[in-house]
Amino acid sequence: MNNRIHTLAITFGLCACAGLCLHFSTKQNDTAVEKPAINFIGTLVSAQGESMQVENCTINGVYRQVPVYAKPNDPEIDPSIDTTFIDFDEIAIIKSPFKENEKKQSLYFKKRPYNEIVIIANTKNQTEQHYVIEASRKLLCDVMDGGKRFEKELSFLAINSLTFTSFKKKDDAYTEKITQKEKSAAYMAVCNQTKLSLAALEKEPLNNTASLQLKTIKEGVDNLCR
Repeated sequence: MNNRIHTLAITFGLCACAGLCLHFSTKQNDTAVEKPAINFIGTLVSAQGESMQVENCTINGVYRQVPVYAKPNDPEIDPSIDTTFIDFDEIAIIKSPFKENEKKQSLYFKKRPYNEIVIIANTKNQTEQHYVIEASRKLLCDVMDGGKRFEKELSFLAINSLTFTSFKKKDDAYTEKITQKEKSAAYMAVCNQTKLSLAALEKEPLNNTASLQLKTIKEGVDNLCR
């Protein structure tokens, strides 16, 4: 009988461990910073000439249908009258129009600041197009430094170029949800088996020590497996 109580206590311990793992796994998923569904990877050269490997590149979290504007000749013209929507998978390079040692500064149209960028298409001819984009919109990316990763946010005045080298899809939310559901099912299976074992033991004659041990385990299981 004591051996059965001992075995049940071990099972309860495993159940508790599984519950904690599931809880913290869920918590981590809930609090993690959301990354783009497609990871655009490349090489970023800053305005200071520093080269760095980057991932998860977006413009304010967007990598498809990003609005950019033809550069007006008149500062009183609203750039949005001529809008182009760009997709990162159609771009080879985003670069600054400024030459080395040239002062980088925003342009103003309708008294609003914009930054000029040059887009080089991901085509055989690699055609170049000059556009302007709101100065408030930033390049967001993760900089890879050895085994470390840190997030970076840059104005387009702060970069010389971003050259895309590849892109890849990550697991979507549906896949992550299915994985979490499978973990929950496995955990509940352990709970149910433990409850069945407890019910069987309660029907057997127990001494005072065994009864107290069984009661403690049952209370723990009830709290954990709600």
